[in-house]
Amino acid sequence: MRYPEEFCKKVIEQAKNQGIKPTARLFRIAPNTIRNWIKLSKGENPEDSLYHRPRNRIKPEIETYVISLKEKSPTITFRVIQSVLKKERNIMLSLEGIRGILRRFGMTGDCYYPLRNQGTPEIERGIKFAESLISMSRIEEAAKILNSLPALPDFTILEKIPTQMLTTRRQVEQLGAIVDKLPKKELLERAKELRKKCEEEKRLYTAIFAAAIEVNALNFRGFPRKVELILKKYTRFLDNLPPPMKYLFLSECYISFIRKPSLFPQEAFRNFLRNFENFCKNMPPGDHRIMWYYYLSGAFHISGNINKALYWMEKLLCENLKKDEKKYLTQYFALLGLKGDYEKLMEFDFDAIIKNQPISGLLRLSLVKANALLAMGNLKDSLYIVLNHFYDAQKEHLVSYMQRFSFFLACYYGSLNQVNKVKQYLKKAYYYSRHFEHLRKFYEMFLQPGLGEYPGNSADVEIQLAYLYRRACKTLKRRDYLRAYNFAKRRGLMGLFHRIVLLRPDIVVKFIKERKQTYLPEKFLSLPVFKEATPGWRIFLLRNKESVFYGDKKISIAASSKDFHLLVYLFLNRKKNINRDTLLELFYKNTTAPDKCLIKAFSRIRAKLGLPKGVLTLRKTLGVFFNVEARMDLEEFEERFKIGKIFERAGETNRAIVEYQECFKLYKKSPFDWMGYYYNFAEDRRALVRSMYQEICMKLLVWAKEKGDYKWVNRIRMKLKIEGLMSQEGQKGDATNF
Repeated sequence: MRYPEEFCKKVIEQAKNQGIKPTARLFRIAPNTIRNWIKLSKGENPEDSLYHRPRNRIKPEIETYVISLKEKSPTITFRVIQSVLKKERNIMLSLEGIRGILRRFGMTGDCYYPLRNQGTPEIERGIKFAESLISMSRIEEAAKILNSLPALPDFTILEKIPTQMLTTRRQVEQLGAIVDKLPKKELLERAKELRKKCEEEKRLYTAIFAAAIEVNALNFRGFPRKVELILKKYTRFLDNLPPPMKYLFLSECYISFIRKPSLFPQEAFRNFLRNFENFCKNMPPGDHRIMWYYYLSGAFHISGNINKALYWMEKLLCENLKKDEKKYLTQYFALLGLKGDYEKLMEFDFDAIIKNQPISGLLRLSLVKANALLAMGNLKDSLYIVLNHFYDAQKEHLVSYMQRFSFFLACYYGSLNQVNKVKQYLKKAYYYSRHFEHLRKFYEMFLQPGLGEYPGNSADVEIQLAYLYRRACKTLKRRDYLRAYNFAKRRGLMGLFHRIVLLRPDIVVKFIKERKQTYLPEKFLSLPVFKEATPGWRIFLLRNKESVFYGDKKISIAASSKDFHLLVYLFLNRKKNINRDTLLELFYKNTTAPDKCLIKAFSRIRAKLGLPKGVLTLRKTLGVFFNVEARMDLEEFEERFKIGKIFERAGETNRAIVEYQECFKLYKKSPFDWMGYYYNFAEDRRALVRSMYQEICMKLLVWAKEKGDYKWVNRIRMKLKIEGLMSQEGQKGDATNF
């Protein structure tokens, strides 16, 4: 194999400027080789003598002709190429010689990275020289070097070269390197443009690679019909296409096939998963296996076989030596979430993994984390995550993620037993899944009253699970529930099973009341929807008088007492380890025996609230732990305010105003000016809530004036006047001054 012409010339130029030995060390070439190049370059025919070439070297024009034949007809065989060469050029080339040419250019089944090769010393030196030129800002020269190479082992170097300096094939390869870094809309436009350009230049082999990138973008944006048109266009090449290129293209199309199978010819994907798995099993060792394990895991994931998807993903992570490859962890987390292995999932540092993720990875990870937090009973954090990222998906027009976020919100409100909101978000998810046939059927199972016929298609495991669970809710029989539960466990769909339960909790609530085993995690069963029959704690702080209720029963404890202040502090920090010294410093600093005062206060609180000793514990090492479920209007106020800000930031002004109005209603009359405990331990929070309230009033007043709703204008002004928050200018009618 010869060295590239540009490479040899630049090495000679470098040697003349810096010396032969330093250049030899830089490019890992023998000094005598460089001396021979310099000597030969001074001969009569320097361009013919410049290259180091092995015996029986194939001429560059023959290589170019063979590659053009493969580009024009991707399914052409070695024997056909051999006969065309003999007929058209009167050249007899061996089959092994033709294989060698195609292998160099990454266009055979031996090259498991499509359009790439395994790399040779000569090509690696060329790439290293191009990198040195890029570091010296000699971009145009580096582009010439890279364009002259037959195939690259890695496309990442192409990111540093402007697109207009690259050949058509290198432009497609460059797009393959940045496929996860571009917005999907821009990726789709560029892939489509390059595919058409390849077709015009009769580069059909490269066009198939560009089409695979285009299909990837179409999947994210939710256009299976367009995917079907692309598949139809290239179907004639699939049978004799090299396996790596064939499975790369088909694995992308398979996603749309599963979403809307009625569009696609069934023959194209008959036995696809089995053949694809055999292809991966018989693959020789090498780094290329990581990429194919990732694609195979994704194919099993979309088909609903989560256990097999996890098997191949874990195999990938065992073989992957590049620990910084975050895109693999993204899919791994999604699979763990579907399987319901939340504790293992939450062991990972999501904040570190989310950094520098593309928008698709960021949305996927945020949704996985939100689902895990919801199933573990952490409603607040899960809602904030989803609301923060829902509008990112909307801005990028990523329909599949908008559908998933809507489904999550339906499950979230299901956990609160708010049936109307469940239906509202299910309808939204149904709307966003208009291009996904199997998802529409899935949502119909919960939106329509009838049970329907049993879906026997094994590919639609989500629909089967939904049908089995809905049947259990209809019959309320334990055997039907266990059938749905065991189906989810066998298929690795326990995470999905938990979300389905939140949409229709009837049978689980029935089993809890009857004290029967549900086999669901304790944290999941701690969600509000499963505690309907049990009275809950409710603490009112944003009222004329603070009070504590257990169900409908008011607890007789004086709001002005130190015990009440201590109780509120415990409620605000419930389910956390509270430092004992902190409590003593805040409440019993000036007493002679602070420890005794604290112990007696705990005894009085337990007696007033009727709590067992294990619920409110005092330990020397861990501190105080208050293990109760409670709802506080203060926390509800803060939560609604944050949600309103998220809606406002996303441009959803009307929805933000609704949240602000609810906040205004919650804040009846601030008792903060005379609430002793706030001066004791929460002065910052008191100031924060008052500033939130002031901001809400300003926004509502401006909104009401624009709408001409003078009832709200007078209501807000009166409230602000009472609170002493309105300035004299505001009292005169200026809605923007306070």
